[in-house]
Parts: sequence; C-alpha cells; structure tokens
Amino acid sequence: MNCTTIYVGYFNTSHIFKSDVLQPIQLGRAKAKFELDMLGDNTGPNISKKNDQYCELTAHYWAWKNDKTSDNIGLFHYRRLLDLKANSKRQLNVHGLVYEPAVTPNFLERYDLTQKRVDALMDEYDAVIPTPFDFGMTLEKQYRTAPDHHINDLLAAGDIIDSFYPEYFKYFTKMMRGTSIYAGNMFIFRRDLFEEYSEWLFDVLAKLERRMDVSDYTPSARRAIGYISERLFTVFILKMLDDKQRKVYFAERVFIQDTKPVFDIQKPKSSLPITSIAIASDEHYVAHLAALLASILDNASGSHFLDLIILDGGLGDENRRILNKIANTEKSCIRYISMKNNIEDIPTNTYFRQATFFRLKLPELLKDYDSIVFLDTDLIVMSDIAPLFDFDLGSNLAAAVPDLVVRAFISMGVRSLQETGALSTVKYLSDYLGMKSRYRDYFQSGVIYFNLKEMRKENVTRKMIRDLINRPFWFLDQDVLNKYFQGRVKFLPSSMNTVVMDEHHWSNLCNEDLKSYQNAQKNPQIVHFAGHPKPWDGLEHPFSKYYWYYLRKTPYYETVLMNALSHTIAVKHPPAMPVAPIAPAPVAPPPPAPITVAPIAPNPTPVQAIVSNAKRSLRFSILQKCWHLTPSKGKEKIKPFATFMRDQLISK
Repeated sequence: MNCTTIYVGYFNTSHIFKSDVLQPIQLGRAKAKFELDMLGDNTGPNISKKNDQYCELTAHYWAWKNDKTSDNIGLFHYRRLLDLKANSKRQLNVHGLVYEPAVTPNFLERYDLTQKRVDALMDEYDAVIPTPFDFGMTLEKQYRTAPDHHINDLLAAGDIIDSFYPEYFKYFTKMMRGTSIYAGNMFIFRRDLFEEYSEWLFDVLAKLERRMDVSDYTPSARRAIGYISERLFTVFILKMLDDKQRKVYFAERVFIQDTKPVFDIQKPKSSLPITSIAIASDEHYVAHLAALLASILDNASGSHFLDLIILDGGLGDENRRILNKIANTEKSCIRYISMKNNIEDIPTNTYFRQATFFRLKLPELLKDYDSIVFLDTDLIVMSDIAPLFDFDLGSNLAAAVPDLVVRAFISMGVRSLQETGALSTVKYLSDYLGMKSRYRDYFQSGVIYFNLKEMRKENVTRKMIRDLINRPFWFLDQDVLNKYFQGRVKFLPSSMNTVVMDEHHWSNLCNEDLKSYQNAQKNPQIVHFAGHPKPWDGLEHPFSKYYWYYLRKTPYYETVLMNALSHTIAVKHPPAMPVAPIAPAPVAPPPPAPITVAPIAPNPTPVQAIVSNAKRSLRFSILQKCWHLTPSKGKEKIKPFATFMRDQLISK
C-alpha cells in the first residue's frame, strides 16, 4: 500500500484538518509569534523565513527536502482544499469555487478527504489537480491589471525559463496567452512527479528572487513569488498534460470562509441529570487538576452524571491517560478540547497564563450546551458539586460569588496596575470597567456558572476577546467578564468560592461581608487557593490539608510532595503556620514547572543532605510509617504526609 501525505498549510489559529493522510504544517514558523501544535516548516533544510514572499510554498519546500518516505505528496491550504468526492456535482461561485461558509464536523467525509479515497485515486492516477478556472481574459492581462501585481516580475520568470528550461518556454507562452489557470497551489502528485516539479519550480523561483527588487513593494505585493508560483504551476500542468502517459484526476476547489475551530462535543447520554463542568489546564498545573478531579468525584453523591470537559492547553498523552483513569467512571466521563491551536494573541501580565482566557471561548466551543460550570484549576471541592448548580439561570449570563478580596481593596484604597492608570479600586471598577454604581457587584470568576445560550445570543465572546487585545486590564478576563456581565449575574454564597485573606485584608470588610467571609471559612463548599500561599509550595495555607488529602489519591502525589519539601525544609525547625499576608493584588503566583522531579545539588548541611537522599530513595521506612499512620476516616484528623515526613527528616 502506497503512503500518501498531504500537507495542509496553517499560519494562524483555525480548524485543524488532521488524519491518516492530512498532515498540518505551520507556515513561516521561523518568524511566527507563537507555535501551533503541529509540524513546523522551520526544521531541517527549509525556507521558513521567506514565508512572506513564498507563502504556502515554504511547506512545499519543507516536504520536498525533508519527507523522504511518502510515496505520494500533496499540498492543501487551511481554507482551500480539493473535493475528492466521486461524481460530485456541486454548485460553483463566480470564482469557480465550492463555497463553504464555515467548517462543519463532517467536513472531511462530505468531501471524501479520507485515506480510502486518496489511496484509490493514487492507485489509478499520477496526479490530482484542480479543475482549471477561466478568468475570461488572458493570464498576462489578468496579472498586468491585478492590484499589487507587477508584470515585469512575471515576464522575468519567462526569461529565466527561456534561458534555463527552454523545453518549458512554449508552455509558459501558452499560459500567458491562455485564459485558464490551475489555481491555489493545490495538488497530490506521485513521488517522481513531485520531485520533478519541485526541482524545476524552486530553481526558477530562486533565480527570480535574485532578480527581483521588492524593497518598495507593499506587503501584499511582496508575495509576488507566491502569485507567480500559481502561474508556474499552470505551466508545469500544461506540459504534463502533453504527456499522454500521465493520468490526471481533476477536482473542484473548496473555499472555507469561516475557519474557526469546530469541536463536535455533544452532551453524554445518561438516565441521570447531567452536570457539565469545564476546567482549563496545561502540563504545569496537571497535578492540581488531578487533585481537583479527585475531590469532585470523592464528594459526588451519584445523583447526577458528571460531564467533565478539559480545555487542554498542552497536557500531553501520558497526563491524559492518567486523568482518564481518575475521571472515567460509571457516573462520570472526561473529554478534552485541544486549545493549543486556538490561541488568541492576548497580552498577559504578572503570572497569568494563556489558559486563563480559555473560558471566554466556551460558548463557541460547546454549541450543543446551554450552560456549564467553569472551575479554576487551583480549587478543591468539599461537597457534592451537582446540587450547587442545579438551578435555572433565567436570562442571567452567569452565577458567581462576589469578590470579597476586591471589596477589601475598595476599603483599603488599593490602586490598579500602572498600565491601567494606577486608579483606586473604586475608580477602576466604576470608570475603567464602566460598572458605575454597580462596582460592588464585581465577582470572582474562579467558580462560575455560565449561561452559554444567552452568551451566544449577546455575542459577548468576541467582544471580550477584542477588548482584551486592545486594552490592558488589572485582572484580565475576570475584568472583562465583569464589564460585560454587569447587571446579569446571580450571586452565590461565599462558601462556593472560599478564599483566604489575612487580618489586614479581612478587617477592612464591612460587617455583612465579614460575616459572609467567616461563615465560608467555617464551612467551605469549594476552596479556592487564589493568591498566596499555594498549598503545593508549603503548608502555610489553612486549607492545605484538603489539597494534600486529594492529591494523595492521584499518581502525582510523591512528585509534588518532593518539590514542596525542597521549598519548606530550609532550617531545622520549620516556621509556624500563620495565614500569610496576600499580595496587594489577588494574582496567581508563578506557575510551577512541568511535573518532573529535578535532582537537588549537593549540600553539606545534614538536614538538606537527608532531604536530597529522600528525594532519591523516598526512604522506604518513613513512607511505611506514614502510610500506617494515615487514618481512613475524618479529613480534619489527617496528619498531612508532608508534615510527618518533614518531622521525620528533621529528627534524623
């Protein structure tokens, strides 16, 4: 069986076409702002840096120089593909294209872009190429009159062909005098034909590039190499068609207008009521995601089916396998939406990561859903989560908990970031966010129940993302959520998003807010480790025992524990465990490194030598004692593994 690879060129976030025969490749990666989660055209021999001139040909060049195993090679574009459906009779627009307004979940099947169909075609044909399009004028006139096209460049290409490839010149002349073009730089060629075409094409273009002066060209005109390559493709096809031994299959070109990613995520089927929960994470927070999932499932009563959707910013296959084992049960399922190719060019500040913005896209990602609960990764659930969100949102856009930290800021006169004008909290909320007299309605978005149906109706996703791109914000997506949701939020009790403040902050709450805060501390339903300290960095947080309890139910426990010990065992007697003051702004600390255990450098002090030894061997005797001492019931009575191991190590 012959192997066919069709490279599909991408330069931005779009729906990814990937299959046994379709291989996505990022164009111009050498100069790109960010890397898409796919093959790049900047490895091995390449011309990636010339993408602004060569367009999709940088992928063609990469395949020519680096793919030495495929028997057949093709080239498509993220919004231009070929219709391989047999006996397809589709309506064409004035440009000779099959027009698709947007990607659909069954797009590849609709146009039979399948391995079976491609294999059948390449078993019979030497080439699959577009049906020619008639401009209604000669190609010379069309190029001469088209905006940002310089006819002298095309004529120079003809001179090069005449001088170096005279056998092609009559076909160049035929192309210039003809009215039809094989457009789009799309094809599937057998290997010998691909090699022949590539060697000829890139030699002509290299010689042409040396002759051209594009210094005064507009950005569009600098793509002249790309424009001319379509004409040269036509030249090559005209010559190939004169070879009666070659068998060619003609396919219509398909153009996709809206290339936004499409995810065919539909609600699972269950006889139970379904509670849908979305969480965003990447490899840096996967251990904490696992602890959160363990806490959700451990407290579930079984009255609802839990539909867990992970907005995946780069977890990796191994982490997905671990999470699957944790979360796929009879009454729960876990699924993933890859977000690495769905990145917006949004600037971040302090320690926020791109995953912070994933929640804004939920209305577009989950079109089959009317509502969903979104949870930050740094949470631990302490009660059955399903009944907490078993209510109708009505016309509200969301349900969330008032942000008590921000209310303390209001009383304290804390100022916003310098980039936003260093405004007082009140001025920032009322004027900068436009909340006016509703500034005390500012909510915390770590636990939020979204009304996706209403959000789609109001088209708020695009508005929020556009705002984030164009203006700086103090708390980024939380700020734009508050800006666009104001007046349409149902408020939840503080216990459903329990944060911890030091006395300096909580003492600035009004009596009503202080009572709400204190009640949440006594009976938290969802604990949020917002701000400092994080439980995985030490044991200072008063609710850290709950994090460690649930982390212990996951395979990440020992790794996170060892990393935590390396931070906490710095002196013989560890410090007391007061509630540490939080920073002036409730921002996340620097993300932890991907979950790997790095070796500790040698250190002469006895305590740190013991720690280093523990990180290497885990000291079986201590582990054995610790497991025996762990009670089976009562979370409050648990002596955390980290505390016990610390005491044991210090006593040695």
